[in-house]
Amino acid sequence: MKLILTLLILLLPQCLLAALAPWQGQWHGKCQMQNNNAHTSAFTATLSLKLNNQNQMSWHLQYQDQSVRAYTLVSNGSTLEYVLDENNGILIKKTLFPLTNSFKALFAIKDLLIAVSYQLQNAPTNNLQLTIDTFSTQATLASSDGRGNNVTSYRPIATQNCHFEPLE
Repeated sequence: MKLILTLLILLLPQCLLAALAPWQGQWHGKCQMQNNNAHTSAFTATLSLKLNNQNQMSWHLQYQDQSVRAYTLVSNGSTLEYVLDENNGILIKKTLFPLTNSFKALFAIKDLLIAVSYQLQNAPTNNLQLTIDTFSTQATLASSDGRGNNVTSYRPIATQNCHFEPLE
């Protein structure tokens, strides 16, 4: 039993590094945002991802003409569960899904629900996709099938999609 525990302690940091290493790099992208009135805007963005140590990665996002958003991605000791520390008191749980090689999060702020997905697409395309979907927290439709299956719908407000390529 002690041998298994020792192996886990020694190997876990290497697993964390292996999970995050492909994400590292400087990324530049083009983004589009569309609201629920079909108004569309386009802008550029940069993303810098750098491993700081065995369980932390700096995650810096900058949208065109805005200041850098300097976040820190921290592992909670699992290769799947992470916390994005916005370095201002806000913490957002992110889950890494190896099947789709994507980080996903859903959180609420004020009267909004925000779903975020970062997906890394390796060779041959080698790009990173960011999708942010924003919804109102006000229910727009509620229904039930009479067997206890209740469904509540929420109004989409906007969607954003960024396509990042590695900087050479």
